[in-house]
Amino acid sequence: MIQAIQLLTLYSWYLFFAIPISNSLPFYHCRLAMFALLLLPDKTKLKQYFALMGVSGAIFAIGYPIMDAYTFPHITAFSFIIGHYALLVGSIIYLMRYYKSNVLSWKAIILYTFVLNLFLVIINYLTGGNYGILRYTPFIANRPLLVRYLAVTLILTAMLLLIDWVFIRREYGKSKSRKGKVTF
Repeated sequence: MIQAIQLLTLYSWYLFFAIPISNSLPFYHCRLAMFALLLLPDKTKLKQYFALMGVSGAIFAIGYPIMDAYTFPHITAFSFIIGHYALLVGSIIYLMRYYKSNVLSWKAIILYTFVLNLFLVIINYLTGGNYGILRYTPFIANRPLLVRYLAVTLILTAMLLLIDWVFIRREYGKSKSRKGKVTF
């Protein structure tokens, strides 16, 4: 619910102030995850993928915040903080309830991430945006596009696989503890 209000407020502000599409489209990793968690049906490959993305993206965003260039306090700053917190919590809750290790393979996670980031490179080219931080990548902004694309994609993929591994271990631990219980 908090996520829906945050997105509705943010996009209303974008529309009201006619913010350019180079910044206002929902093509940041975290916003894609926010919309996916709100709109996709449960127990699907894509929703599980974007829930993993939500945990990853929220951790990266909170750890290295790249906010809009408005003076604090500003609606975009509050949206950034509330949105990423809600995304982190919502993603973890979704994964705690519905995660299944057989739904999404590591191969699929890798493929989805490479394809998604390639799509974002094209969107950035068409809009002049910095979706997925692929145009102006922190620490390597002056490197060729291929280097930025590979760096962002590999780091994001590694984080997604790590989070997936954590939930695989959790699922394995739950199933192992169930086998040891005696039921009457």
